[in-house]
Amino acid sequence: MARILTDETSLDKKQKALVKEERVLSRILYVEAALAAVLLLAGIAVFFTSSSPALLWIGGFAAFVFIGHMLRIREGTRERGMVGAGRSGELKVTRMLNDAFGNDTYLLNDVSVAHRRHKAQIDHLVVSPAGIFVLETKNWRGHLSGSERGERWLQVKDAGGKPVSLSNPILQNDRHMEVLKGFLSLHGIQEERIYSVIVMGSPSATWTIEDRTVPVLNIADAIQYMAHFEQPNILSDQEIDRIIAVLCEPA
Repeated sequence: MARILTDETSLDKKQKALVKEERVLSRILYVEAALAAVLLLAGIAVFFTSSSPALLWIGGFAAFVFIGHMLRIREGTRERGMVGAGRSGELKVTRMLNDAFGNDTYLLNDVSVAHRRHKAQIDHLVVSPAGIFVLETKNWRGHLSGSERGERWLQVKDAGGKPVSLSNPILQNDRHMEVLKGFLSLHGIQEERIYSVIVMGSPSATWTIEDRTVPVLNIADAIQYMAHFEQPNILSDQEIDRIIAVLCEPA
């Protein structure tokens, strides 16, 4: 099995944060609702007896806060579902990568690197004798279309559905690779054996990408691509150890 060096991802952390936020908001929501109702009723009574709108304004503000928190809970629930889907895709990729490679290969999940003013959050890094593979994982479903160098792709989730515009993950991963190369160079590693792989985690995804040179593959095909990747100048054990040491240094 591959050596997994990082387990928890930013999606794990984000999901935990969303759950915590929803729990806190749910607890105070009932208090806010009761307070807003009391203030509004009292404000109405005071307004009709003394014509003073102050308490009514305070009640309205309390109701506004209550509605805002209620909408935030709904938005958080939707966001948590999206994060959960992305996390599920990442975990699936991690598990299959771990099973497919030997102990001469390292797997790093959710890697943060920076070079100058640019930062990159890389879904998965596979460091093997064949090179460094930078994986951008998408859990998109439906049909995807676009070109390799186009800024946007189109996603049609269901037949006859309305196309949705998405950022091109190939260009996104190109930026990740440039930051990674710059980050390694800062530590004295001039490495060109870095390769981009776009992984589609959803089994229902299909795609038509024009002028494509970067592999866009499902999980099983991506593993086969990396496992059988051939290039004459492989990374030595010493080179791999140095790369891993740099990537695992505390920020």
